[in-house]
Amino acid sequence: MRFAALGVFALLLSVQSSASTSEHQPDELSDEAESIYRDVLAKRSAGLVDGGWIHQRLLHAAKAKLDPRNGAVHVADRGSHPGALFELYSMYEAGRNATRDRRLAAALLSAAAERGWPPAQAETGFRHAMGLHNASDVTARGIAEISKPDTPRALLNYYFAARQNSSFANTVMGYRHSVGLGVPKSCAAAVLYYNSAAEDVISSAREHSGFPQAERLRLSHKAISGLHRRREHDVLQYYLYSADLGDVEAQSAVGHILNHGAHGLERNHVQARRYFLRAAEQGDVKAMSHLGHMYANGLGVSRDNATALKWFNKAAARNHPSALYGLGYLHLAGYGVKKDDAKAFNYFTLAAEQNHPESQFHLGVMHLKGWGVKQDRQRAFHYFQLAASTGHALAQYNVAMMQLATDPSRSSCERALSMLKLVAERGPPAEALQAARSHFVAGEHADALLSYLRAAEMGSELGLANAAFMLQQGLGTSAANADWLAMQLFSRSSDQGNTQSLLSVADGYYYGRGVKHDWERAGHLYEKAADRSAQALFNLGYMHQYGAGLEQDLHLAKRYYDLAKAKDADAYLPVQMALVSLRAHRLWESVKPRLPKRLADCLHRTFFSLSEPEAALPDHRVPAFGWLDAVLDYLDWEPQQMVEGISESYDTALLLFLCIGLAVVLRRRQALRQRAAAAQDRDDVQGGVDPVGGWVEDANLRERLRQEWMEIVRQRVAAGHGQQRQPPAGSGAQADWASTQDQQAARADGGPHQQEARQE
Repeated sequence: MRFAALGVFALLLSVQSSASTSEHQPDELSDEAESIYRDVLAKRSAGLVDGGWIHQRLLHAAKAKLDPRNGAVHVADRGSHPGALFELYSMYEAGRNATRDRRLAAALLSAAAERGWPPAQAETGFRHAMGLHNASDVTARGIAEISKPDTPRALLNYYFAARQNSSFANTVMGYRHSVGLGVPKSCAAAVLYYNSAAEDVISSAREHSGFPQAERLRLSHKAISGLHRRREHDVLQYYLYSADLGDVEAQSAVGHILNHGAHGLERNHVQARRYFLRAAEQGDVKAMSHLGHMYANGLGVSRDNATALKWFNKAAARNHPSALYGLGYLHLAGYGVKKDDAKAFNYFTLAAEQNHPESQFHLGVMHLKGWGVKQDRQRAFHYFQLAASTGHALAQYNVAMMQLATDPSRSSCERALSMLKLVAERGPPAEALQAARSHFVAGEHADALLSYLRAAEMGSELGLANAAFMLQQGLGTSAANADWLAMQLFSRSSDQGNTQSLLSVADGYYYGRGVKHDWERAGHLYEKAADRSAQALFNLGYMHQYGAGLEQDLHLAKRYYDLAKAKDADAYLPVQMALVSLRAHRLWESVKPRLPKRLADCLHRTFFSLSEPEAALPDHRVPAFGWLDAVLDYLDWEPQQMVEGISESYDTALLLFLCIGLAVVLRRRQALRQRAAAAQDRDDVQGGVDPVGGWVEDANLRERLRQEWMEIVRQRVAAGHGQQRQPPAGSGAQADWASTQDQQAARADGGPHQQEARQE
């Protein structure tokens, strides 16, 4: 169903109007319960009460009795506050101010959802969408079982929650309509839902002076390794140590981290100001600008416009864009200086010329309103676009609204949709991602996975990729069908442009993880990613080399290997290994025609071919070919993992291969020595070989010939003792002659040769 963009804009206005003039109140909600509920929230936020008091007051507001023995909740028919029920659910689910009890939590959530509480309905919808229908599905160790999603029940809960302006539900429904996930694909419907969520985000940002902080931790084998975490910790400790020793850049960096709260450090404006002050006193212009903003906004200090103006002027004298923006804002608002739109416009322009997004946004506002400059909507739209391209949420929202109001095309709707999605994801999705990161860093994988799944359900690409990664690696889950859900999430992430997720989907089809084996489809997906990934190029070379789902072509395989090496220098080591195997493969192709057909086919199947996908189904793996797969298997590497992480462990890998190479050389030398000794033995028993070169099978004849030959040898040795001369060239007694002379020398001097002779 299609709507004209002007019609969509009119609907948006009506939705905004109705949302602002009406607020849903649960049915039969008593004034007493509402008063208790709001009192608890206020005192808990101020930190004035303990957990026990909060628990008792919420139970009173909910008019509920809990039975922990069987996980039952008994709620009064009338007067129960669903918000209190939901707060109790949150306490028991997280183990915050109460002993964690997921059975009680599930019962409380159900009771709150049945009574129409929007957050409870949204959470219930999420659990049905992910196949977590029962309280036993999630345990202390993680997700134990993932059932088939109940999409109709999920959508029903989302719909009613969205009607009551749940940001979570609005974001979910916006994403689902944008891609057609369980609902009709509709840009117009998606815009309506995303707009409601975006409005909530902007209102919250105005109320809390900023958007929720979300550190973007993208999970990978490298990110979850202890080495990576230790390295991040060591870097942070280095900066702290350097800052305390007076390093200016370190002081400014630590101040920035403390000001925002990141990398394991809690937000602390007071300490941040101290580090900024020390750096600013040594002339750091960024620290001066930060101090100006802290004084202007009252972060860690009392608001002081005069001091803010002082630091802004110092940094602006050195043309720092953030300080120029600060001066522009002070003049625009008249804080600490006389209000002057013209001066504000000039300062914003100077900063915008250095691509400062806040200044670009404010120039857009001034052109739109006609403040200090002639009103010009096109110039306003231009500056909003510049700011939006760098992630400025308010600019993104304004671009979306202006496009919907002026351009009736479908392409305009889709551009507006992409902007509104970005704004909406600064709300509940960002909060879910931040919670997930905190849980993951703390080693709480079960809670991290649930939070990433919530972000994924709201369409966050990072949430989709991280949740899929955890499911694939078995982090926070022991569910048998986790691979199936991981493939669904990887696929949705790849639809948003994530190349690594596209590779993971291809790997799933290659190895049969969560889907049926399909090498042809895997090859097609690798080809889609080839222009963006050296890893995909390597995998295509591998598949062409062995004809796995793609036509076997050794020349094309080499081309893909070379392209992978050219695209990413870190692919050098795995590509060199593959090229060695390719040379062996080519040599085999030249030797194979000279061998008997049965023998050639047997060797080829064993060393240089991969079976069809159907043949690999029983044990869910690709049959190993020759030495390369054996080495990769020993190193626990798979073709798609060859490139990832090489740069982090290049020295270790190089040392490993040098050691392997040394072992191979030593083994080769030992084998050559053994072969030479065996050849000498065969020379010594020439009579034991028949005229056509085969070994004599008659044991009696072999023994008789051996005895005769040994008698000849003894006679030659005896002759050598008597003559004290070198045996003739080519004589079969050369080895015996040298040994005899060594023994005679040892007896003559009584030195260390005697010991060596005995050992020999």
